[in-house]
Amino acid sequence: MQRINANKVPAVIGTADSLPFDEDAFDASMAMLTVHHWPDLEKGLKELKRVTRGQIIIMTYDPYALDVFWNTYYFSELIEVERSRYPGIKRITDILGEIPK
Repeated sequence: MQRINANKVPAVIGTADSLPFDEDAFDASMAMLTVHHWPDLEKGLKELKRVTRGQIIIMTYDPYALDVFWNTYYFSELIEVERSRYPGIKRITDILGEIPK
């Protein structure tokens, strides 16, 4: 579904695990600080890979490095909570597998 209105920029309605685009629709794609919100990480990453013929960039936090973040000094009790939310980098790369260059 697409929003079309003379006064608004077109927008596409979709979710990470069901992208409304054809296979290989994009030269590259990016997920920026979002994968920890997806209900089904594996399905979302596979969808991202399906619609992308080139590089995929995932910007996220490494859950094993959260304790070196400046927030640790102010919110130390949140580190374990946040660590449980973020998928590990290896899990992301294992799901994505080989990406064409």
